[in-house]
Amino acid sequence: MDERLYLNDILIDLSPGSVARSLQVNDFRELKDRQANYSNNIKIPRTPNNEKALDLLGYSGSTSRKPYEIITAKYVLDGIELVTNGNAKIRETSEFYSLVIYDGNIAINDILGIKTLADLNFTSPVKYNHRLSIESMIDSFSKTEGYIYGLNGTPVTVVNSIPSFYIHTLFKMIFNQIGWEVEGDIFTNTDYLSRVITMDKGFEPTVTQQSSKVYSASNSEQHSGTRPNNFPVSILVDTFNVQVPAYYEISFIGRINVQRGTNTNLSIEKNGLSFASISSINPLTGSYNFFAEQGDVIEIFINILPVAKYAGYIYDFTEEFTTNIDSDTNYVDIKIEEIIGDTKQIDFVKDVMQRFNLSFRKLPNENTIEFISSQDLLDVSRQVEDWSDKFVRKIKESYTNSYARDNKFKYNYEESGDNFADGSLIVNDLNLKPEQTVLTSFFKAPVFNGTRYNFNYWDEENEPQQDGIRIFKLQTITGDLAIRLERDSNFSSLPATYVGLDFDELDYQTELDNNYARFQQLLHNYNVFTIDCKLSILDIYNVDFFKLKHIKQLGANFYLNKIINFKNNEITKVELIKIPN
Repeated sequence: MDERLYLNDILIDLSPGSVARSLQVNDFRELKDRQANYSNNIKIPRTPNNEKALDLLGYSGSTSRKPYEIITAKYVLDGIELVTNGNAKIRETSEFYSLVIYDGNIAINDILGIKTLADLNFTSPVKYNHRLSIESMIDSFSKTEGYIYGLNGTPVTVVNSIPSFYIHTLFKMIFNQIGWEVEGDIFTNTDYLSRVITMDKGFEPTVTQQSSKVYSASNSEQHSGTRPNNFPVSILVDTFNVQVPAYYEISFIGRINVQRGTNTNLSIEKNGLSFASISSINPLTGSYNFFAEQGDVIEIFINILPVAKYAGYIYDFTEEFTTNIDSDTNYVDIKIEEIIGDTKQIDFVKDVMQRFNLSFRKLPNENTIEFISSQDLLDVSRQVEDWSDKFVRKIKESYTNSYARDNKFKYNYEESGDNFADGSLIVNDLNLKPEQTVLTSFFKAPVFNGTRYNFNYWDEENEPQQDGIRIFKLQTITGDLAIRLERDSNFSSLPATYVGLDFDELDYQTELDNNYARFQQLLHNYNVFTIDCKLSILDIYNVDFFKLKHIKQLGANFYLNKIINFKNNEITKVELIKIPN
């Protein structure tokens, strides 16, 4: 048997048959944690080569820090690389160096470390930092990744609207930005793709003023006429065809001189509907803000009521004014890293995994992590591998686990004592302890007051403050949207298809009902088989924890929970969890 162990790429002197490995990706008896593969306690001899590799660890006066550092490990058995990118942790020094090798899923904790969501790069390779304006908010409603402005009710004041961020984008960013890829059916799941989080704190609502003139026309013309009655007369004096969706300001300089007529005013229409009227005509003063889409038509009318003269009614006036239309692109700079908060990336990843009940594994020889839900993993209609030829004998069955009868999943809340969004995973086993809290999410459960969710990202003086991250789905709404840039601006009403924040069906009970159904059935009838199997090096190299195993001799399908202390050419213990019929 050719057995080789490399620590930090240095070949280590190894006693024959000293390494045994246990393999697992997710011990279903432990809900909180996803486990790594690990070795037995390996004792390596203190040869000159090994002492040099460990910086003379154990000698008097040694300054070696190897027990406190990450030591890379590679383990090769008969030419097959069973551990490619593992970590070795030194436990003690005596006449031997004692160490344990971890590999597989341990990498997810190691690669993320203590980095926070604010440590992510929101400017490259994709720029998610942006200028918030009415235009960019409306444009965001069609986004399917990155940021989006899910509205918390209407009317909307733009500079006091917090951006949301798609969970699926954030999840991939966490791994992609450190050189890892993620894959799995979860990443095409419509429920998963619909979810967003809000920010942790508000932003400084300081508006940068920016405008550009898009239209200017001088109007100088005399209008007169006679009517048989004194019905109002409307004269079209100016037209502007909108080319670019934007927020506009229209203003006038000049006057309307009326020789004959009364009740004179200037009206502004968009697509045939009046939205503003000016009665001060000499001088002509006033300005109005409005939002317009490409293709909209803005028309300016002078309206006058003719006065009686002889047998009819007459009007006579002269327009002497300039129409100016400016495109207002006033904005607030939004930097996501400044408002998303200091939640650890690993905590975000774990929350998503627990919410969807995901297991994961690192694919061999590549920086890719594959995720699978327990709903898929425990589905017997998926591919099942036949391990009947590997079965030697059944050692025992066991029926206990670390769950309680009532396993609670909890949110954070504004008010202590609230529990309206919590859930319970109930296990029908009267021998378990009564209850336990499995996890408390860092997400804050939103309180709905009948028209909006209670957000407090700005205080009464409009200063930004921390209010916590929340999780939502998005709902599409079609109708008139009342919107303005700032608190002292006028609202504009425009027909739009926009998105609103929706917490319905995101309570933990619904999450558990949707994502833990098969897992719960497994717990109701929990049955762990410990068996002896005859496994080869190739079996270990190619082992697939994401496929159920069928063993004809036991008449059932099983989830492969753990391979215990594998050594080549020896019988290996295996833990299997029976899948209920």
